[in-house]
Amino acid sequence: MNNIPVSSEAKEIYKKALKYVTRIQLELRNKDTFAVAELFEIAALMAQSIRQSEQLSSYAIYYFDVQDIARSHVVNVAIFSIALSMGIGYGDDELTEVGAAGLLHDVGIGKIPADLFHGKIESLNRAEQKIVEMHSEFGYRAILESDHNLENLAICTLQHHERIDGTGYPNRLHDKQIDPCAKILAIIDTYEALIHPRDYRDTLVPPLGLKEIITQKGTSFSPELVRHLIEHISIYPVGCFVLLNSGETAKVIKTNRGNPVRPVVRILYDSKGYPAKQQ
Repeated sequence: MNNIPVSSEAKEIYKKALKYVTRIQLELRNKDTFAVAELFEIAALMAQSIRQSEQLSSYAIYYFDVQDIARSHVVNVAIFSIALSMGIGYGDDELTEVGAAGLLHDVGIGKIPADLFHGKIESLNRAEQKIVEMHSEFGYRAILESDHNLENLAICTLQHHERIDGTGYPNRLHDKQIDPCAKILAIIDTYEALIHPRDYRDTLVPPLGLKEIITQKGTSFSPELVRHLIEHISIYPVGCFVLLNSGETAKVIKTNRGNPVRPVVRILYDSKGYPAKQQ
């Protein structure tokens, strides 16, 4: 993954976040608390980086940890949640809190057997599914036991699998009962999982992942959040290759916030496969 076309600074921030997530999940596997130190520092670094450029968001689209997809998933969710919240209009302190919530939202998996969490939940028996679903409650308790001042983050963690139509877990909450931060984590948690591989399926490219989200608009996720996702999360990330309707092959060099389905591209090959003449 070292050849991902983003800055070394973005990679370092990502690496720092990944180390933190790895450490706290291992700590929770061995005891009931984890070290909160560094949490807000890392979240603030992420927010600052995303405000300055799209580098970190692009890295989150490309990167997944094949050794433990659950940990890179957490970092990616934190990054995308900040990007979405920035598009909504959150201020710096709010962005840091959303990022921190993203970094903690799956901390409870430290209490779940790894072989259960990596599989497709529908393939598990009901008893196994219940164990997996308890990760949000385990996380809630662990956050409060680690630092009782983090109640807001604990609530986000507890509710990030709730759905606005009441079909989520653990408490089958409906729309207005769900914390706004938890709603952001919920839609990003789903989107991130769709665009990276799992043991039971291949990656969906971001446009197809987004299409899956749109089908759940108004049921699992609010139409407003779906709209913000479309407008503010890079569907075609910088550095990816696209096949144009003309048959030409191009590379995305800049996203288009006003029209995310039409990024700025550089033509590399013409419709016959010959290198294009650069202007």
